[in-house]
Amino acid sequence: IVLGLDGTLIQQEKVLEHLKLFHDFVGRSLDPPAAALHCLESIASDSSNSVHVISGRSASDLSACLGRIEGLGLAAELGFSVLKPGENHWTKRELTLAQERWKDAARPIFERFMLRTNGVYTQWQESVARWCYHNADPDYGRFQARQLTAVLKEQLKGAGVSVSHSVAKCQVEVRIAGV
Repeated sequence: IVLGLDGTLIQQEKVLEHLKLFHDFVGRSLDPPAAALHCLESIASDSSNSVHVISGRSASDLSACLGRIEGLGLAAELGFSVLKPGENHWTKRELTLAQERWKDAARPIFERFMLRTNGVYTQWQESVARWCYHNADPDYGRFQARQLTAVLKEQLKGAGVSVSHSVAKCQVEVRIAGV
C-alpha cells in the first residue's frame, strides 16, 4: 500500500493554506488528522501489509510527522530518501556529479528572479528547489515564473534535473531527474 501524505492523508487545501502562512514545514509540521493516523497505525501494524507513505517533504519532517508509526515505510522528497519499515537509517539515492552540482547553477538564477518579484520565496531540499510565488502579484508572478522556467531549462541542460512550472501551485520546481 502506497499513500501520499499531502493531498491524500492531509487535504490539499490545508497543505496550501499552511504553506501560504509558513512557506515550509520546518519546525511547523502539518500532521494528518487523528483519524487518518489511527487508520495508518492499524494497517501498518498488520504484518500482512506493506505500507509506505510518500511525500515531497524532507526526511526530517516526514520522520517528525509519521516516524513513530511502527511498520511504516517512508519516502521523502518523492523517493529521494527512503526509510524502510523497521529501520532507523534513511537511504538516499545516488547522484551523478552533475546532479550534485545543479544547485550551484540554479541558486543565482533563483536569486535574480527573487529580486525582481515581490512576495516570492524559495524552498531548498536535497533533491529539489522551488521558487514560490503565491504571495506575489498573480499576473506578474506567473509572467516571471514562465521567464524563470525558460532560463532554468536553458542553463541547466545536461545537469540531470527537470524543470517544471505549476500554475496551480504557483511554483517553479527544479528536481533531480527521476525523483
